[in-house]
Amino acid sequence: GVPYMTGLCAHVIITDTEFQIRFFKEYCLRTPFNTTSDVCRAYIEDYGDQTTDIFYYGDASGKSKYVGLGNRSAFDDVRAGLMVYLSDASGRVLKRNPSVMKRRDFMNNIFAGKVYFNGLKVSILIDNSMKETIRDMQSLKLGADGKLKNVVKDKDTGISYQDLGHTSDAMEYFVIKILWDEFNKSIPK
Repeated sequence: GVPYMTGLCAHVIITDTEFQIRFFKEYCLRTPFNTTSDVCRAYIEDYGDQTTDIFYYGDASGKSKYVGLGNRSAFDDVRAGLMVYLSDASGRVLKRNPSVMKRRDFMNNIFAGKVYFNGLKVSILIDNSMKETIRDMQSLKLGADGKLKNVVKDKDTGISYQDLGHTSDAMEYFVIKILWDEFNKSIPK
């Protein structure tokens, strides 16, 4: 991935009054360690001895096959890299990505305290160490399709890429999948 391969770690904590989604670690691995397999290895290095079960979420386009690599997809690399922590129920990737506008509106409603799950207010907490995620949340601007993702060009490699939006997209895919029913209720008919 350019500018980096993104992986976010999160867990849900349920209190008496809140359904808290806590993002505690980001992996934004740059070249030459910017592959899905590299993110899996980094996670295992950091948390492998503390982990029993993993559920993985993400961009529905990650189910597509890699160009030029036959039948392999990004999620095949996730399954291979985290195999010992996975079960048949671990794959939680959306069938297709909801529109950016609907995702944006739903996330804004969560941040405004307007979304509830089983009577509990949903909140999102982001660890201060997650610099790219915080930068995304603070810097992304409204665009015609929901997010204005500026394209920049690396002077050394000549590769063009979107400098923002990667971590916020990852966050949205996770939040929307675990709150799928609430997300669908929030979409105007």
